[in-house]
Amino acid sequence: MTTKTSGKAIVGIALTVIMVASVMAATVGGAGADTPAGRRYNEIVKSTDVQTVLIGQDIRFAGVWTEAPVISRLVSGDLENTYKATESGGTYYVYNVNWPTTGAFYVNYVKGTPDTFDAQLSVEEPKMPLKLKVKDKEVSSIARSTKLNIDVGGINLGDADVVDLVIIGPNGQITEKNGQRFKAITVAALKDMNGDNAIDTSSWDIGHYTFQVKTKPEKACNLEDQSVKKELGIVKGIVQITADTTEVPELERVKLTVTGIAGHQIRVAPDPISKNAYFPASIDDNPNMTTNWFSDTIDDDGTRTYAVEFNDSGTYTIKVIDYNEIDMYDTVDITVTKKQVTFDVPASVELGGNFTIRGTANTGDTVDIAVDDHVCAKLNDLVLDEKDIEIAVIEKNVTFDVPSMVIMGETLTIKGTSKCGDTVTIAVADQIVQKLDQIVIDENNEFAVEIDTTAVDAPAEFKIPGAVSLRAFIDRAETGDISPDEIDDGSTEVFMVRPWLTAGVSTDSVDLGDEFTVSGTAKGTKSVDILIVGPKGYGGSNIESGIGLYKATVGVSASEGTYSRKISVGDDVDNGRYHVVALSPGSDGVYGCDSGGMMGAAQSKYSVASPTPTPMPTPMPTPTPMPTPMPTPTPIRIGNCRGGVTIEEALDCYTLNGRTQYEMLEIFDNIVGLCDDLIWVSYITVGKQETLILNPIADVRVSEPLEVTGETSREDGAIIWVTVAKPYYMIIPKAAISKDNTFNATFDTTGAQLGSYVVTAMDGYGYTAARIVNVIAETAAQTSLYSDAVGSYLGVTNAQEDTITIQKMYIYACPGTGGHSEYAAFYDLNGTKLGEGRWNGYQVADCQYITFDAPFTLEIGKTYNYTIKTGSYPQIIHKQSHTTDNGTITCTEFTDANGNTCNDWIPAIRLE
Repeated sequence: MTTKTSGKAIVGIALTVIMVASVMAATVGGAGADTPAGRRYNEIVKSTDVQTVLIGQDIRFAGVWTEAPVISRLVSGDLENTYKATESGGTYYVYNVNWPTTGAFYVNYVKGTPDTFDAQLSVEEPKMPLKLKVKDKEVSSIARSTKLNIDVGGINLGDADVVDLVIIGPNGQITEKNGQRFKAITVAALKDMNGDNAIDTSSWDIGHYTFQVKTKPEKACNLEDQSVKKELGIVKGIVQITADTTEVPELERVKLTVTGIAGHQIRVAPDPISKNAYFPASIDDNPNMTTNWFSDTIDDDGTRTYAVEFNDSGTYTIKVIDYNEIDMYDTVDITVTKKQVTFDVPASVELGGNFTIRGTANTGDTVDIAVDDHVCAKLNDLVLDEKDIEIAVIEKNVTFDVPSMVIMGETLTIKGTSKCGDTVTIAVADQIVQKLDQIVIDENNEFAVEIDTTAVDAPAEFKIPGAVSLRAFIDRAETGDISPDEIDDGSTEVFMVRPWLTAGVSTDSVDLGDEFTVSGTAKGTKSVDILIVGPKGYGGSNIESGIGLYKATVGVSASEGTYSRKISVGDDVDNGRYHVVALSPGSDGVYGCDSGGMMGAAQSKYSVASPTPTPMPTPMPTPTPMPTPMPTPTPIRIGNCRGGVTIEEALDCYTLNGRTQYEMLEIFDNIVGLCDDLIWVSYITVGKQETLILNPIADVRVSEPLEVTGETSREDGAIIWVTVAKPYYMIIPKAAISKDNTFNATFDTTGAQLGSYVVTAMDGYGYTAARIVNVIAETAAQTSLYSDAVGSYLGVTNAQEDTITIQKMYIYACPGTGGHSEYAAFYDLNGTKLGEGRWNGYQVADCQYITFDAPFTLEIGKTYNYTIKTGSYPQIIHKQSHTTDNGTITCTEFTDANGNTCNDWIPAIRLE
């Protein structure tokens, strides 16, 4: 096979040499050195390559054909037509091809064996497009001496075919000019008539020309065809200016046409300069600002069009100067007459009555009538010489079309209708900003404007929750805010509300190399930052690859307020539980809220350092005795970190290396604290699903050993880090060793402070469990879990009547934590929802409260069901049922952050 292919290549080269020699001989021969030979026939050879045949061509089968060629036409694999070649002198021909252009054509096709044929053909209609261009711009007129490109892109004649470029000018046909030939040229030469080979129009006559491409049939496979005819005007190569009219009333627009040499710099201006003659902005080729004069450059087609207006009567001269030539200019004179309208109306009209407006005008087609400087729709564009206009006298009125509720941070569209006037000014709580001043009323008597409620120049009231008044003033001439004596032409109000953030993870667990999605809503903000912390904290795996914190900024849909991010889990990242955090910078688009620091913080236990993560060598830190007592303040930002920053700038305020998952969550809480920023926290398990459970712990007397036991799915020998701590005090931590899926640790309480402690177990892979234990006095009788708290943990205020009205719910937090409720709902025994409320975030002063959407009533002596979703570390009553003076509360099921369920955890709450 290799030898055979090589042989074909050598034969091909030899044939090429012979063919070139043959063509050269024909060119040098009788046809003449400057006359191309063209093609008498479209030569068809035996080949598997597709060969193109045009309708109207003569074709000849070149080479050796042992049998007469038969052309078969197949459509969808079925034989539709056959065509036989004509033999003459041992050679086969087809004359004047007129086959269909659809289907597949094969020469000597063998039915049943579709791959057996001598040649494959494609049949097309002849295509001869023609465009006249200067550079890349199609033109219909040019200045003399301009280079003219001939564009025949898409022509499907053969390059060797011969055509005429038929140019008919003012003095007849041009076959050759300036050394360029247009008669009997090859298609290849025609295609090359552009760029450096463009037609040189120097010394061409001024006047009208037509261009058309025609085939030379005897040298183009006997194809007789022609292109469309293109027209071209050639003007003098000097600058000229004309006006579409030379006499107009004042304020009427006049069109100016300037012709000249392409690329020349020109100046257009009244002569002399007059403040009453001006060129309106952006009309035709006018500059983008209204001016009394300007400079410009002549287009590739040698023509520019402008518009000029005059606001006073008189005679004006408009002059154009060609900067590229010496003393070359042209002028046009325009006479401007005054407009005059005479009214025929009654001297007075009774309010509520009708009257007719009549009059005459000395010029124009239409007239606008302003009543007290207001042009109403009925008096706009009145056509002269039509019937009189009857007018009803009415008062001004504006109707608003705005949403009743607006989320701070979103773009508010203020729209409406007005019965009259040109503009409307909207005052927001009597404040006027530039965006809402003099909004144009369109021809349909409608107006509309969009305003970003977070913009610096937006009204201040748009940035404060509550009702905001909108007042409309038609054609208000005054500047500044609204004065007390101004009467509006319409009003409404909108209610401004804070933005919110929701989120969800598409699955609770995911395998290595798999994907999951974080999605939700973030109304009132333009983006959401998604952060994911690995089981080993900042120094552990990035969930996609490498180490460190996963960060992604996701845009929020302006129309729907939704966002979504697909996350790919790496193939070799740490197994365990990853914290997924969604942060929203709120309505202002940045984190932080004051100039003294993102929380006004003065200090932090997290100092500033490089954010580059350092890998953690082991799943658990080596146990190190800790001094007693040990302060554990809640992390806050340092004083030199200011508000108004991105998430990256906010994180740069902290030392992140070595931070655990819990410490990273403290940092995230701190970033959004006390501002309009929002946070949502969840988790996802990567790899094998693990469990970690702390068994219930009984109260222990001081100096007695504290026994902590639990269960884990970790293998034997795994380290479980156990801490026992309260605010500003910690008993020395212990490292428990897993065996048979259990673990235990014993703590010495000698000298320990009395009170409630949080016992926390961590396995180093993102799994944690917590319990509350009370350390009590040695001689004191054991008391209930929260006996030292103020009031009852299942409390109801003002519960002396037969019914109580509930407006909000308070939850008790573990000391030193941000324990809170994220959601609460109460139902009667029929399942009817009585009340529902959601947490407003740490940014509100009463962040341990949930306020219900509407007050609801509970009756003394009746039983109700409830659902409570908690966050951070609320205080828990470790009983299945707990009774106080106000009632009994029972836990049906409690699911902790690790997915573990039990029926003896009751959040400590108070209903108010």
